[in-house]
Amino acid sequence: MVTEKEEHYVWLLTKIFGIDFSAIFCDEAIKNLLFIQNKTAPFLQNIMHNNVLNYTIPAYVDCLFLFNPFNEKLMQQLVNKINKSLQQSPRCSILFI
Repeated sequence: MVTEKEEHYVWLLTKIFGIDFSAIFCDEAIKNLLFIQNKTAPFLQNIMHNNVLNYTIPAYVDCLFLFNPFNEKLMQQLVNKINKSLQQSPRCSILFI
């Protein structure tokens, strides 16, 4: 469930996209977003059940939050993917791990 502190920060976001390998975690994320959406300004959301390494990072993504990150090999692959995206479309970005 979303904490009160987390609710405070969500209203700053206009787009929230989630990717998880676990369908259960995706379902929980959708429930949390629906709960928050009723308390904040409207925002675009999309939760995907997928492997993050299969995801192409769009140029407009400027903030990434990784919960329960991967093993070292997968993490390095993701960092390489993020770096490639930033090289192709330079932007100010934040990564939370």
